[in-house]
Amino acid sequence: MSKVSVSNRSSAELLPIMKNTDQWICWAFDSRNDFIPLNIDNYNPRTNRYESTNYKNKSIRLDYETAKQKAETDDAIDGIGFVVVDTNISYIDIDECIKPFSGEINSEIRDLIAEIDSYVEISISGSGLHVYCRGDTPSYGWTPTSINHDISVFDGSWAVVTEDHVAGYPASVQAKPAKLKEICDEYNIDTHGGWG
Repeated sequence: MSKVSVSNRSSAELLPIMKNTDQWICWAFDSRNDFIPLNIDNYNPRTNRYESTNYKNKSIRLDYETAKQKAETDDAIDGIGFVVVDTNISYIDIDECIKPFSGEINSEIRDLIAEIDSYVEISISGSGLHVYCRGDTPSYGWTPTSINHDISVFDGSWAVVTEDHVAGYPASVQAKPAKLKEICDEYNIDTHGGWG
């Protein structure tokens, strides 16, 4: 087992390639506790909520500083996210891989993120990891139920960004197209009958 800890890198040092693009959005939890992209130009004071919208709606995309400032000062916004569609960036979402009290992950996941050697952060739940790297995925989706780990790989969606950067990993996204292919092949990444 290996313990995951947040680095002491400042927010200003993290994700410079991503922060140089206007691919950022604000999001909020909905009634089912799902993450919903927001149109921050359309606010309903009666419900204290912004209009929910699709991440493909380019009009909601912001620069990093605007998205971050809105999220930090507006209680109707729960956080920021990054839209990987229309970029050469992919993200790998590894759920339920961190033990809640010890902060440990198993050796297979530790080896996986070490081999990718790109930006890694702890997910908002505290029990998962997000890995961002440059390159397009040869496949996208998630692992089948027959595989022990819950891993998803995407290059055409969006993801929550926590900036809880994991110590020992690069502060920026690295180019890893070969590793993306290996992961998709090894873990049988596909939609497995989902999404039509």
